[in-house]
Amino acid sequence: MKLTWAFLFSSCRTSYYNPSNTKKGEIEKSIEQLRSFLKSCSNDSVILATNQLLRLFLQQNDLESANILLRTSNIDQSIIDKSNPLICSRYADYLQIKGEYYLAAGDFETCINHFLEGALHYSMQKSTIEKLSAYFTHNAQETGDSA
Repeated sequence: MKLTWAFLFSSCRTSYYNPSNTKKGEIEKSIEQLRSFLKSCSNDSVILATNQLLRLFLQQNDLESANILLRTSNIDQSIIDKSNPLICSRYADYLQIKGEYYLAAGDFETCINHFLEGALHYSMQKSTIEKLSAYFTHNAQETGDSA
């Protein structure tokens, strides 16, 4: 996971977000860095950063900050790079975390809708991975390469 964080957050012009701050109990510092990062990061990175920030807010039971983040976030399915399975799976994570927020807020219908939409995105990724695996296995068998 460190490689993913370093890769996605390296494109940011603000200070580098260090996920170990959260592990060290420096949650406020992590929140500050993530908020700063969200102001200038790419569309692909905004999903990962928003997911982490939402998790921190839910961990602290800070539903007000989570609500503000959800209302002001620029995450929309139309901006998702559908050719990048990592980003697509992070979007599914986002929908799951969003569902967790609505569960904590007591909005069960919206919670279920987000959980179901997230599950749909996860299943699409699994299907894509299975198709790619079958393609590469078939290709390796035809060329005589070992997979």
